[in-house]
Amino acid sequence: MYKRQFYIRALSLLGESGYIGMVSDKTFAVKKTYAPFRERYFLTPSSLIAFQDLGWDVLDDANVEVCSFVSGKDTVTPNPAFIDLQGFGEKEVAFERVLVSRHENLYLPRASDIRKFPFGAFGYKAPDSILRAFGRFEKIDGNVAYCPSGGLDAPAGEYYRYHWEVPHKEIGPRSKYAPFWNGGTVFSPYYATFVNVLLWQGDGSVIAADPRSNIRLRDYYFKPGVAWGKRGHFLHVCWLDNAVFSKEGQQVFPYEEGHIWPLMAFLNSKVARYSINPVSYTHLTLPTKA
Repeated sequence: MYKRQFYIRALSLLGESGYIGMVSDKTFAVKKTYAPFRERYFLTPSSLIAFQDLGWDVLDDANVEVCSFVSGKDTVTPNPAFIDLQGFGEKEVAFERVLVSRHENLYLPRASDIRKFPFGAFGYKAPDSILRAFGRFEKIDGNVAYCPSGGLDAPAGEYYRYHWEVPHKEIGPRSKYAPFWNGGTVFSPYYATFVNVLLWQGDGSVIAADPRSNIRLRDYYFKPGVAWGKRGHFLHVCWLDNAVFSKEGQQVFPYEEGHIWPLMAFLNSKVARYSINPVSYTHLTLPTKA
């Protein structure tokens, strides 16, 4: 929220032909909730001039992905410059090298094409073929499956356990401990071992009574779907069933159970991985290629 307010305030202080340069965390460039902000202030018309994707380990006291950008008040840039510096240690040296040699890490997509990416996220690496596909085919969310955000949030030290810490007979959807999908790294597609369990005594009543907890999307707990960890090196999508899920994992619930396997096959494909990774701001490390 604050980055929006800072930007809008800076915009109001500009003269007729002024420019804004900012260093920010990357969430505004990719997160769904910032879609109206991106559309209004950066893409229609295209006021974005240049964008540097700096990656992690940039700020001393904040563990977030960072970017910097320049935009203008009364400028229209049909092809804003995007520079990917995520894999470089010395950002300043790499920046100069990219500009001088027109390095492969320099991208000049059309702003009109960026708007085709889901929610107008800055998926500047996507080739034209993928952008055309987004404009041609229906979205998964709302047509094939429900794609919610969030999940259970509770104090981990009090309610989360490893499954080997509790008796096996006490684990189950209607037992003291429920299987718990808490994101993490999935090492293979299609299948993941549930490492965690959640204290679910009294059908979750103990957690619900704790004011520090927030039980989101409860109607979807224990339902079949597909899931992946939002923090990891790769996008590996696996089966999710008979489990509670937390805000640390991402999950999708098909409207028809028979669509689970085709959906997993698509989401585990290189096409989906290539499309999702560039805008997955929560992945701590992104592969340079799908």
